Amino acid sequence: MLFIIFSLIPNLTGLTILIFFIGFSMVFVYIPFFTVAQENTDQHIMGRVMSIIFLAMNGFDPVSYGIVTGMVAFEIPIQLVLFGLGVVGLVIWFFIFFKAKQFREV
Repeated sequence: MLFIIFSLIPNLTGLTILIFFIGFSMVFVYIPFFTVAQENTDQHIMGRVMSIIFLAMNGFDPVSYGIVTGMVAFEIPIQLVLFGLGVVGLVIWFFIFFKAKQFREV
């Protein structure tokens, strides 16, 4: 939701304030996620599991840079790119949230 709002704010002051709240809210995602992953993983494979998690978190960065750069190169406005990708992320979140019952119970 914050990413979609980010694409709609026209001034730098508002964007800076929103980026602060986006960064602050990331703590509420990462800490519980890593805690659950470490609680449910056997000690002897903890390193491998955490490596896969970090790869999943950071491995798609170059792909996303390429997609965004390609869209902007085709003269699609960056606000539209951000809004569209924010909507895609929100749809994926809704799908995971409502279909993955085990994920909700954690």
